[in-house]
Amino acid sequence: PGVLTMAITMCNMGYVHLKLAEWTEAAKIFEESLTIQKMLLGADNKLILNSLDNMGFAYAMKAAYPKAIEVYEELLANQQKSYEQTQLDCSETLRKLVFVLLQVNQYDEALQRLCLVEDIQMENHGEGSKQVLDTQELMGQVNYQVLKYPTIAESAARAINSMNVCKACTGSCKEDDADENIHAEHWRPTMPSNSSKMSGHRVTYA
Repeated sequence: PGVLTMAITMCNMGYVHLKLAEWTEAAKIFEESLTIQKMLLGADNKLILNSLDNMGFAYAMKAAYPKAIEVYEELLANQQKSYEQTQLDCSETLRKLVFVLLQVNQYDEALQRLCLVEDIQMENHGEGSKQVLDTQELMGQVNYQVLKYPTIAESAARAINSMNVCKACTGSCKEDDADENIHAEHWRPTMPSNSSKMSGHRVTYA
């Protein structure tokens, strides 16, 4: 359908903005494209999954962490409905979620996602694998912060302060903005691939 072609063209435009590090423009275009896609495609369609991944990356890079969390949560929920997405695909999204949650000091939520990542890695890579050991190391660092700031009020205060710092800065926030005892730089999301293409999209009708 012509409308779907337009949505795909918008995705390609959004990806160009991503490559140019124009995060705000990219996020806006992907959001507009997704509005169209959701009227035509199933939630687990690969075009929707790819668009959410790209939009989440754009929000993460512009330090709009609450929006990035929202998008990655939606992406994960859709992946879990898909027969084509593997546990490892879900694990990659969980890793991205962990990173953005840590940027706003949501340690409890990050730790919950880390436990899911560890379970998937244990099943797919085995106990003692580098992937599992790296995850367990970060789990220890995050758990320390949970114990250090146990109350909801304290955690909320730190999250608000972190977001205020992000709003005040003139460039992209770096890992240094997070707690110095947490080393999650290698969990930072990387730019997804652009898998927008015409074939393989099952159109749904209301």
